[in-house]
Amino acid sequence: MEKEPLFKLTSAVYRVTELVPEGEPLRILIRSKALAVLFNENKKQENIEVLLKAFELAQEQGWVLEENFLILTQGYEELKNAQPKKEKKQKKAEKTKQKDTEISGFQDVEMLKERDDDISRYQNVEMPEQENLKDRQQKLVEVLREKGRMQVGDLEKMFPEVTKRTLRRDMVELTSQEVVKRIGQGIRTYYQISKTA
Repeated sequence: MEKEPLFKLTSAVYRVTELVPEGEPLRILIRSKALAVLFNENKKQENIEVLLKAFELAQEQGWVLEENFLILTQGYEELKNAQPKKEKKQKKAEKTKQKDTEISGFQDVEMLKERDDDISRYQNVEMPEQENLKDRQQKLVEVLREKGRMQVGDLEKMFPEVTKRTLRRDMVELTSQEVVKRIGQGIRTYYQISKTA
């Protein structure tokens, strides 16, 4: 990952943690781990894991707004997932180089043909419009219409196969589309169907 987005992410951590009380150990932990992710390549994955857990604690305490929590979590999740992909790409490139030297020209053409087939398969896939809701989100809306208002914890019980984090992201997305209205903050947050929906 380029350093500039990582600097922005670290800067955002500092701004968001301004709401955490100054002497609070969690504030110190979050900031130190954000710096460790920025400057220490060796334990990046481990530091990101600690950061994600610390964000959850800060959010549960009501020190981090849910939107900020989701943005920071998403940024560090992407960073965490990008690291192994980079290593996989390097290994794959090395294997491809080895295969290229081992196989004949005819087999090279066949391999290229397979790659072209893969590319064309993905070019014809239509991306869903952002306004269209996912099946899971449609089910969430139906449940909210039935029950009136609910917390993410209640939804988690009704959808045990979906993580709490995913449910929160869905609710933020539904809120941004004005399908659902968020009421309250922190552990007292409820969601209900928006009057415009």
